[in-house]
Amino acid sequence: MQLEGSRRVRFSQEFRLETLAFIAFFATLPLYSPNLVLFSEYGAADVLMPFFVNTMMVAAAFVGVVSAWFAFRHDASLFTSPQLVIASSVLYIGGFALFVAGLGIEGFGSEGVMVAAGAAVACGMVPICIAWGTYLAMFDLRQALFYLAIMVGVSSFIALMLSSVAIEPGLVSFGLLALIGVALPCAKATGGKLDRAVADAPNRGDRELGYLIGDAPRRAIRFQIRRTGSPCQRA
Repeated sequence: MQLEGSRRVRFSQEFRLETLAFIAFFATLPLYSPNLVLFSEYGAADVLMPFFVNTMMVAAAFVGVVSAWFAFRHDASLFTSPQLVIASSVLYIGGFALFVAGLGIEGFGSEGVMVAAGAAVACGMVPICIAWGTYLAMFDLRQALFYLAIMVGVSSFIALMLSSVAIEPGLVSFGLLALIGVALPCAKATGGKLDRAVADAPNRGDRELGYLIGDAPRRAIRFQIRRTGSPCQRA
């Protein structure tokens, strides 16, 4: 009972209000298709929107694979650098701005504009997702899962509300949410906190093991590893 009480206290003490900015990011994440319902009847969406969506999906898959390969083969700390996070945020916001302009400004929108907007959003979105993942990894596993479950649910409700309002206030709200969603990763990367999160990964893994299974089993596992070199081998 005392252990469970200490876990609950720690669970609440380590919560940060800034984490709620993830709600804004997920509410504008275009890979979650309900987030794009707002634009479905805006301007020339019925003709041009497929070019944006298809390009974004293909480009996001490609950038994701390349990012994973680079992180394993080279230096993963690149993805927490302020330069990359800020540049990705500019691409993400700029791609959405180009998308909205292409749909709403008569004579400006074209297949090429939509392809460029989709590629820009995808290229910016993947590093921002990595930055957000790095930030959330600062929490214990149970904390991160709990926070994500709550925030994804709230984000879905916000997306539902945006899809039911007029396009003008919807666009303003969507733009503000997109800016809030990239602001926290940029601030954390600039302050070097994402770099420290990557450096603390080995210690954090051990802490998460103890948080999930308790201190006594964790000590037994660590003792067994020191004795045999593997938790599965026997002397």
